[in-house]
Amino acid sequence: APAAPPAPPAPMAAAPGSPEALLQLALSALLSAPPSAAHEVYAQLSPVQKLMLLTVLVDGACDSPHTGRAVDTLMATRRDLLEKEEEADKEKRRLARAMREEARAMLRDQIAAERAGDEAEAEETPAEPTELQVSVEVQRRLEAQACGGSVTVLTREALQSAEAELAIELELQAANGIDADGNDFSEADMQGIVARRDLIKLRRDTFGPRREAATARLREAASSSSAEAMAAALRAALGAALEGDADEDGIGPGGRWLTVEVRDVYFSLSELNKTREEQLASGRRQVELSRLVARSEPLGRDRYGRRYWWLVPLEGQLAEPYVWCEPRTAEVIGGITDAPVETYAAGQGAAQAGTASGSPCGRDDWQRFVGESACVAIAASLDDRGSAERGLKHAIERCLRDLHNRRVAEAADKAEGVE
Repeated sequence: APAAPPAPPAPMAAAPGSPEALLQLALSALLSAPPSAAHEVYAQLSPVQKLMLLTVLVDGACDSPHTGRAVDTLMATRRDLLEKEEEADKEKRRLARAMREEARAMLRDQIAAERAGDEAEAEETPAEPTELQVSVEVQRRLEAQACGGSVTVLTREALQSAEAELAIELELQAANGIDADGNDFSEADMQGIVARRDLIKLRRDTFGPRREAATARLREAASSSSAEAMAAALRAALGAALEGDADEDGIGPGGRWLTVEVRDVYFSLSELNKTREEQLASGRRQVELSRLVARSEPLGRDRYGRRYWWLVPLEGQLAEPYVWCEPRTAEVIGGITDAPVETYAAGQGAAQAGTASGSPCGRDDWQRFVGESACVAIAASLDDRGSAERGLKHAIERCLRDLHNRRVAEAADKAEGVE
């Protein structure tokens, strides 16, 4: 008769006090208790046993086909969103390159016309514009866009000189009643000339202090980050006639004109609005991405090999952030052998799991840093000369920036009544 197959080896008994033994005790206690008493039995388990039970349940749930399909769907949606973001960034860079090439082509045509008109200097003048010339032209175009289109920019001295010349011309026309060709002005034309002369005279005689105050206000607003202050400064400048239209007052070669200070505020306000729009778009995108996270990934490692994790409390995605630093254990690979003993004063945003606030942190302690100021302090303490801590520092700064943008987006949506 064939020999009987050998019996399978008996499972090795877990060592008393080991994690496996604690898990077996927890399972036995829960399975032996009636369902009505399961809650009381679970409440009596130690924190280690509860965590081990949670690990078993999470592992079982993650191994199910339903969870796999859900994660695949989640990651596909997240990938589509990130691809759209990348395409938007590419389009933004493409438009910037196109504007630069248009400016280069215009400058090239100007240089060609100048070389053709002056053969003596054609050999000394380069045929291609320099990068500095292209950058200046691009900046001029951006400023024109911020001001609402093509405008004439005047200094205060140029504005005063233009008003003085116009005042003399209008005074002669009003006194003589004839134009440059010797023709008499109509009655309607004379009324317009007199009204414009009186307007220019009023500006020259009484607008000096008002213009000084408006110019100072414009300069202060241009260096601020307040859209309200910039808008108020622009209204004051308009009232002080630091901005106008040649069709109405005759200043400039034609169309709108404004002073250098007014242009600077228009440009600063445009850049501020662009930044705010980018923050709103980034914040709303981060809200969408936060709903498409299958698992948390560490931010990176410090020089001691410890990993850092960015987490937010359950009470809200926009609450104060938490950064957790894992202990230095035998499983941590790389880094310096001995972890530092760190001490944080109470109230500085650092708290250690299982230790009192302000006590030394050893290699077996998890550290929790609460709040933006604590996270900023972590980033500032990292040495970006090394690749590991440089990546960790950039990751923390990116998380803080994303959190700020999400708060901006939430405030804007709340003001607009968007859920």
